[in-house]
Amino acid sequence: MDNISFSPAFEKFEDKDQLLVVCGGAIERITSHAPSDGLIQMKLDFDGNYFSVRVELISQQLMLEFEARASSPFIALEDVQKASLEKIKKWSVSRKLKVA
Repeated sequence: MDNISFSPAFEKFEDKDQLLVVCGGAIERITSHAPSDGLIQMKLDFDGNYFSVRVELISQQLMLEFEARASSPFIALEDVQKASLEKIKKWSVSRKLKVA
């Protein structure tokens, strides 16, 4: 996927293929709730101790950045996905209130 990037620290990560599939699912879930013109980027890094997952969502109406760190990339991914979806939901509700 073009919108997912791994730092060089992931070259020897054993579960990289599985992680890529899970990242793709997370991007699909986030995108399905985001503005239709939204562009999303996901970056994964490992500093030797913690994994970090960063999501950037940019559209004409919304610009969001989220980052989560954890001892597992799967946990960091789950955390950043939850935060992204919560923020998009709040934006969606406020947008509907402005229109009404």
